[in-house]
Amino acid sequence: MDRAHASETDHGKSVGTMIGIRRLCVGIIIAAAAIWPASHRACAQTVQDRLVSSTFKTLAKTYITTADFKVLRDNTVKRLQQLDTNSFHQLYPRVLRIVDDAPVLKKELGLRSDMTVSQAIAFVKSLDKKKSCAVVDMIPDRVVAYHVGQFMAEKTDPANSKNIAARVAAVWQHIQKKFDKAALNS
Repeated sequence: MDRAHASETDHGKSVGTMIGIRRLCVGIIIAAAAIWPASHRACAQTVQDRLVSSTFKTLAKTYITTADFKVLRDNTVKRLQQLDTNSFHQLYPRVLRIVDDAPVLKKELGLRSDMTVSQAIAFVKSLDKKKSCAVVDMIPDRVVAYHVGQFMAEKTDPANSKNIAARVAAVWQHIQKKFDKAALNS
C-alpha cells in the first residue's frame, strides 16, 4: 500500500471513529438531560457537568490522538508567531478564560491568562500527544461544562434549545473545523 493510500485509509478510520464517538457522546448528554429533571438540577448539576465534560474531553483527546499532531502543533506555532501579545489576547480570549478559570493550569503548568505570545509559543512547542491529553484532563469538569454551555449559547440557535443533540453536534463541528484548519494550514 502506498503512503498516500495509507494516509487516506487512516483519515477514513479517524473520521469514522469521530462520527461513532460523537454519536455516543451526544447520546450520553441527552440521557443526562432526560434523567435529571429541572427540580433536581442542584444535585444533578455535578453529574451533568461531569457528563458534558467527559463528552468533550473524550472528543478532544480522540482528535489529538488521531490527528497528525506534529503538523497541528507546528501550524499552531507558525500562526502564533505572526501575532503580537495584544493580537494573541484578542484572537484567543476563550482559551485565556479557561486558563483563568482553571487554577490547576497555573499551578501545574505555569500557564496564566496574561501570558505573552512568546510564552504561549513555548508552551505549544513543549506539547506532545500525551501531554496534550493530560492538559485536557486537568481542566475541571465544571469549567469545561460552563464553557461548552457558553459556546452553545453563542454558536447555536437558542430556538432549538430542546434539540440538544443538534446543538452539541454543532458545537463539536465548529471546534473540529478549527482543529482541522490548524492542521491544514501550513
